[in-house]
Amino acid sequence: MRREYLTLAAAVGAIAVIMASVALQPQLGQVARHADPAQAVSETPSPAALALIYSSVFGNISSGEFEEAYRSLGSLEGIYVPENAKYIFSRFNQLISQEALELESADARIAGALQSLSLGLIETAKANVSSALLSLAKASITSSSLSSAASEFAKTLRTRQLTQEIAMVEGAIASYYGDLDEIMRSIREVEAGNVTATAIDLSLSGSHVIIGDNVSATGRLTELSSGAPLPGRQVGVLACGRAYLTETDAEGRFEIQFEAAAPGGPQQSVSAAFLYDGSHAGSYASAPIVVNYIVPKITVTADRSRALPGDVVRLSLVADLSEWAAPVAPELREEFGARLSAALQATTFKFAVTAFGSEEIVSSGYPVDETISVSVPAGAASGSHLINAELLPASMFVGSAASASVEVYRKAVEVSLSAPSIALGGTHTTLYGSASSSGSAVGGASVSVSFAGATASSTTGQDGSFSVTIVVPPWRSSGWESARAAVQPADYRLSASSASASVLVVSPMVAVVAAAGAVAAFGLARRSITGGKAAGSIAYAATAQAKHAGLPPAETLAGIYARAAQAIGAALGTFARESETVREYLARVASRLGALGKAFGELTLMLEESLYGMKEVDASRGRSLLSLIIDRLGTALGSAKREAKDADGGERR
Repeated sequence: MRREYLTLAAAVGAIAVIMASVALQPQLGQVARHADPAQAVSETPSPAALALIYSSVFGNISSGEFEEAYRSLGSLEGIYVPENAKYIFSRFNQLISQEALELESADARIAGALQSLSLGLIETAKANVSSALLSLAKASITSSSLSSAASEFAKTLRTRQLTQEIAMVEGAIASYYGDLDEIMRSIREVEAGNVTATAIDLSLSGSHVIIGDNVSATGRLTELSSGAPLPGRQVGVLACGRAYLTETDAEGRFEIQFEAAAPGGPQQSVSAAFLYDGSHAGSYASAPIVVNYIVPKITVTADRSRALPGDVVRLSLVADLSEWAAPVAPELREEFGARLSAALQATTFKFAVTAFGSEEIVSSGYPVDETISVSVPAGAASGSHLINAELLPASMFVGSAASASVEVYRKAVEVSLSAPSIALGGTHTTLYGSASSSGSAVGGASVSVSFAGATASSTTGQDGSFSVTIVVPPWRSSGWESARAAVQPADYRLSASSASASVLVVSPMVAVVAAAGAVAAFGLARRSITGGKAAGSIAYAATAQAKHAGLPPAETLAGIYARAAQAIGAALGTFARESETVREYLARVASRLGALGKAFGELTLMLEESLYGMKEVDASRGRSLLSLIIDRLGTALGSAKREAKDADGGERR
């Protein structure tokens, strides 16, 4: 049954994988390069990389490493294959997978036949042999198909022929047939009487015991036909999840001592086996055993379902210790009852209580009815938390556990935020707010206010109020923006909260004369009706429009400039463009303003120094310039037109 050459084949396969992953890394990368076949219509997988992978697959199959073979085949599923090779590629992989499945089944059946033969279970061994022969027959047929498919595969995908690898699989099939021949020969020898049949008798000192009891397993190994003892033979015993090896004495007897345990539950069996040794057939015997124990029923109850950080939760731990894992035979009830009563009085029960990331051991006598206190940590996350209590195994009592759920919450915090309705770029904007909880001020809380791309921090006072001042960048685009205040209370029993407010940011980078067209139309109509100079009508229109156009406040320099630009735009019919700066607007209108060009230029310079240079300017000077512009606008425009006309006439002369 030796297959040394298969071990060599496995080693060759392993070396092939290493070579594929190290020496030919670029090629392997090419195999699974494209997720979209349309990107690689003319590209085929690397022949060298494919050959190495398939060599490894066949090596794994031949050596019985079937899981590795399946894993390697699975790695080939996502590679790109040209349309003309898809069917051949898919069928080749399917045949390899089928071959692996049949050989894996044969391998398992042969192992089962060997085990059954060793234990003297002849009929079971014969059934396993029949199943293995069927699997090998299917594998032989699949191997024949693999040979022709491999040839077509190599020709289409331009890899080397895999003849040597196919031969390795055929060699594995022949080796399996050899194993089955040896098993069948051993079975025939036993059935012909050429091998002496054996028998094992097995008995236990108790068939219904309590966990932790010491139990004796005794037996005798004899020849089946004559009953003659078989001394000096090794016998294996499996009891309560542990294996023991012993040797028969001169009378063929053996004995072991084991501690009753219940790894798989109360209902178990103890087995003894003598393995086939070439001259004597194997034999097997078993004896049932019930290993009983108490299954505690734990109840964990919390005195509250919701708690704040810092609160103390009181837990009640109760255990019912009366239920046996398996029914107790009537003749044993009195004995088991007395043993249970003694154990209850003698045992100290211990609970491992786990809550909020920490553990505490709680001890109790009988009856088990304890109350403990658990503090909710300040840093406990809000949400549901499980408090677990596990009763540790002791004496005849196995471990058991239960839990209670407690929701950690924090008191809600109400935050208010007040902000001006308009904020001019380049100016200081102050925002006010307050924080309270259940009607009480929240003092000492950290506050972070973000607005217009800037952030400022503060702390609430004892009355819960706060204020911050933020400089709106001069380059900030006009539009509605949200100011947000986030409050983090110092008191860990309070929740974080926030509030927001909307503010209209007005950029000074462009002239703010949203409705100057309407003012111009109104001014021209007024002048046509009166037939006089337009200065008064323009001043009236500018003043009226300022009340309704949403301009900056009149006492600010930005408001003064906006009103001057309104009046000039209405008089000239030339308004600032949407993307135009105040300096660019001045350049377009200065030549048409005549003597007022100097006044409007000074006002423009004052605005720039205030916004961009962050300089203190005299607002009263700005108001004087605005009055000058409005009062003399009509006269200045008339003089400018006459000068332009005289210059034009002089040229004609």
